[in-house]
Amino acid sequence: MGLPVRAGKGLLEKVRRTQPDVLLLDAKMPDFDLLVALPQLSEQLPRVRVLVVTGIQDPVRVKAASQRHAAGYVLKEEALSALLPLAVLDGHAGHLWFSPKASQFLLNHALSPAELNLTNYQLDVLRLTVQGKSQSPEEIAEAMQCSLADVYNAQHQIREKLGVDTNEQAVVEALNVGLVSLKYEG
Repeated sequence: MGLPVRAGKGLLEKVRRTQPDVLLLDAKMPDFDLLVALPQLSEQLPRVRVLVVTGIQDPVRVKAASQRHAAGYVLKEEALSALLPLAVLDGHAGHLWFSPKASQFLLNHALSPAELNLTNYQLDVLRLTVQGKSQSPEEIAEAMQCSLADVYNAQHQIREKLGVDTNEQAVVEALNVGLVSLKYEG
């Protein structure tokens, strides 16, 4: 019924070959990016239900996993109790199952920059984009008197920390969680 995968390399091929009903994935494995793997698994193997089992207590990662079609998210400290078998059974039945602590992360979506580990520089890039002063990376680089490469790098890090794929989604998510406002400071 379930298949634990301990290394990210060759993950898709292993899952394709074994065809598990439920896949238990650790969020932190060598040669593995959970946020990249989840959409690939969902697209290529939609029948497989993926439960993330991890020691990483990160609200952004929980939210990102839920947005990327994870069937559940269980913190390892909770998995050691009777919760993991329940999660596997519910996942197998087609239900979503997020452990109590992971559920709290989802319910409490008002995250601070500190919780997201956003630097002041990244917040400045985000604010310029949201406030409409600068829409293009070139304009942001000029306004901040930095290189275009620095802006691209900051935008990539922001997207990763917010668990989104595009700059537009980052703007929406930043507004949703109250990181920035639409108020123009010009």
